[in-house]
Amino acid sequence: MNTIKPPLTHPMSRGIAAASLVAILLFLPLSLFAQSKPTFRVASFAKDPTRTTAISDEYKKKDKSQHLYSIIHVTSNNPGDDLSAYRFEFAQVSEFQEIHGNELWVYVQMTARQLTITRQGFENVRYTLPQKIEEGMDYVMQLATSGAVFTRMVEFHVKPANAKAVVMMKSSKAGAQAELFGTADASGAVAKSLELGTYSYIVSSDNYHTSQGIITLTRGIDNYIEEVTLKPNFGEVTLKVAGDAEIFLNGQSKGRGSWSGTLKAGNYAVECRQVNHRPSSQYITIAENDTSTFTLNPPIPITGTLAVITKPLGASITIDGKDYGKSPRNIDGLIIGQHTVTLNLKNHKPEARAVEIKENQTTNLDVQLSDFANQTIRSKPSGAELFIDGKNVGTTPYTSEMPSGDYQVRLVYKGYRTYDKSLHLDSSHPDQTINLQRQYQSMTCGYIALGFSAPSLMGPTATIGMYIHNVNLEGTFFYGIKESDEIYWNSSGTQRPITCRYKPMAFGGKVGYGITFGTRLRLTPQAGVMLVSIKSKDQGSGSSRCNVLQASVGARLDFAMVNHLGIFVAPEYGLAVSKSSIYQQIAPLSSKIKAWGDGFNVRAGLTVFF
Repeated sequence: MNTIKPPLTHPMSRGIAAASLVAILLFLPLSLFAQSKPTFRVASFAKDPTRTTAISDEYKKKDKSQHLYSIIHVTSNNPGDDLSAYRFEFAQVSEFQEIHGNELWVYVQMTARQLTITRQGFENVRYTLPQKIEEGMDYVMQLATSGAVFTRMVEFHVKPANAKAVVMMKSSKAGAQAELFGTADASGAVAKSLELGTYSYIVSSDNYHTSQGIITLTRGIDNYIEEVTLKPNFGEVTLKVAGDAEIFLNGQSKGRGSWSGTLKAGNYAVECRQVNHRPSSQYITIAENDTSTFTLNPPIPITGTLAVITKPLGASITIDGKDYGKSPRNIDGLIIGQHTVTLNLKNHKPEARAVEIKENQTTNLDVQLSDFANQTIRSKPSGAELFIDGKNVGTTPYTSEMPSGDYQVRLVYKGYRTYDKSLHLDSSHPDQTINLQRQYQSMTCGYIALGFSAPSLMGPTATIGMYIHNVNLEGTFFYGIKESDEIYWNSSGTQRPITCRYKPMAFGGKVGYGITFGTRLRLTPQAGVMLVSIKSKDQGSGSSRCNVLQASVGARLDFAMVNHLGIFVAPEYGLAVSKSSIYQQIAPLSSKIKAWGDGFNVRAGLTVFF
């Protein structure tokens, strides 16, 4: 039996095979990496109606058929990308390209649709435009290379700032949806970071027209700022209606009488409503950016009639505070519902009645008026003792049911002048208030007075006195402040004369009777006697002192400024009725000394009553 054996493998052959396997595993990734290329893509493409570069005199170009080229503005999301390295080829149409700033401009004939974009070292991109190229239009395209996504900060500045505008953004990428960019703050600004590319936006706000636009974000260090000014779509409105009618705008209450505010331009239904009235309706048109004032039609009152008769006739008719003449009377045009009717007739008690007026009906009101009423007599100050027709009925305020008529009313209050007069009480005005006058000059009182006397007896005076039922008793003291002329005395004729100067001092009493004028003034005629004592500074015998007794007649006039305090003036004439021997000797030598016995004086000063 033959046995087949496997061939023997040389050890060196096994080593070569292992080395080959390792080499294959090492160089296969490098070969695959060498075969792969970087890629790019068309990130977005859209027509830009805000640009007019393709038809501008500076940049417009025409083909052989005199048709305008369109321009595709190409940018990249890679700030370091070399746009000049890209080549654009359109099927069946001609094109050429230029570099302008950070954009590649591709001029292309209209109707272009199929596009091939090449770049050395990158895989080619075949792209079908979303729409056919139109003549003389501007388009924007963004290329995106593999790697990082580049963004740029975008700011919207919206005017007016207080519009509270909302910004919506939509990328031009296929399948992109509109997204909220943000709401403008109090300054009208809102910001957000966006990927480079082309976006359409809508800015909307209540009472403003919507604003739309397209922005293209390219490479840049500074923030991209979009200024948007919203056009008003509202008007300033004032609505007015007579009376207290309530204003409704499209069924919503806006208040009573008037309303002012902002309304979006358009048509509105306005209704005015009021109780017991038929509502009024009308339409108003608000123009944008306008100021309007509308005087609205007032609600139509629903009315009835009131027939008023009083006994006796002639009473004045007041309905809800408004005068409607005198009875008897038919009053038409009263608004339906509850009203208060007040009837007033002189010397009769006022009457008030509640009546209900009904639509297109006559309501009758027949009232018997009474001349009796609760008469009230008040005084200021209150608490005065009251006498009516001589009968003491108590103190004020006093209320009693009494008929209209004339009554003798007397009010007595201490410190006030007694009121004693005939008073007519009228039931149509049953409340009487009597102001009492303060009696500053009382029939019975005491007083102290300080004053000054001149010209005969010149100096300060002090007086104390009293009135008892107007009878006056008074005591006065006087102190002279001026000396007499010099008097020379020499009794023996051999000695040197003695020089003397005299000063008076006096005291005395008076009686009189006070006569009051009003509440503050009192005149008191007076008569009395006064002893004038005349004293010398020299103490020589027989020349040091003398006296004169004088009788006086005059009057005292007092004026009370406030309670317990007044001023007075008292002119009087004094006549000497008894003279001492020394006075008789010296009086002819000095006119001043003579006047101290016979002369005219006026006292004046302050008086305190108690």
